[in-house]
Amino acid sequence: MPTGLIETRRRIVAARQIAKATSALRKVAAVHLMRARRALEATDRYHAMLTGLARELRRADTGLEHPFLRPGGSGTIRVLVIGSDRGLCGAFNTQIVEELTAFARRRRPSEVRCDVIGRVTARRLRRAGYAVDRVLPQPPVAALSQAPDGGAVAALYALATEPFLAGQAAEVCLLHTEFAGAYRYAPAIRRILPLTVAADGEAGAPRAAAPWMRRAGFEPGPAAILADLLPEYVRTSLRHALAGSLASENAARQAAMARATDNAREMLGELTRRFSRLRQENITAELLEIAGGTGKR
Repeated sequence: MPTGLIETRRRIVAARQIAKATSALRKVAAVHLMRARRALEATDRYHAMLTGLARELRRADTGLEHPFLRPGGSGTIRVLVIGSDRGLCGAFNTQIVEELTAFARRRRPSEVRCDVIGRVTARRLRRAGYAVDRVLPQPPVAALSQAPDGGAVAALYALATEPFLAGQAAEVCLLHTEFAGAYRYAPAIRRILPLTVAADGEAGAPRAAAPWMRRAGFEPGPAAILADLLPEYVRTSLRHALAGSLASENAARQAAMARATDNAREMLGELTRRFSRLRQENITAELLEIAGGTGKR
């Protein structure tokens, strides 16, 4: 077999294997996306309930005090970055780095230090020149439903609260990817400490409080309830962000693998046509050689 046919056949086999692999990755990402969306929807309802309750507590007593509500001590800004442990998800990690870069430019001359979930994102941030103190592994999607207050959420909560309460950070911000649909997701950064709870009509209020909250009395009192409510509010916000980031990552990976599969199949079609053309040209050349040899005899 001529060299051109052999090389084309090898490329056909490679393109077929790539299409199979990317198609399988797309299906796996679709399953993970479905699970992450379920966790996000459940967390969203609980997060909205806690937010409404915190707003009603603030109405009941505007002089409430809590360590999470006080200004931080140091001039350092700590950013908790929720990223990815793996690649093959399009521009997911690149957009996170770009969002942090835009934030750092706005907040100069404050020092920005990062704690990151996701090894790939941590490598990207270090290459971009950011100080990355700690890197945590990305939790599996199933862990969001099995252990909502453990694992990555507990680690993130410690990273957020311990430096702030120790006076080592002026602010603690959270950088994650907000999920709004299968093809709608974008990185966002917001402050989580010192904590501010948006009132009705303010930016950041997720939804209005339930009617029963407006008629409720608070026992043993707003201050006592707030002491338990705010830590739970922070944990739920972190879990909500983690679920949204996992959903966004798998949506990005599903879209990237779908494009890769389409490209591999398109290449496979072109290579198949090229192989057929080369084989036909080879057969024609052999027939002409045979015919030429017969004529000479």
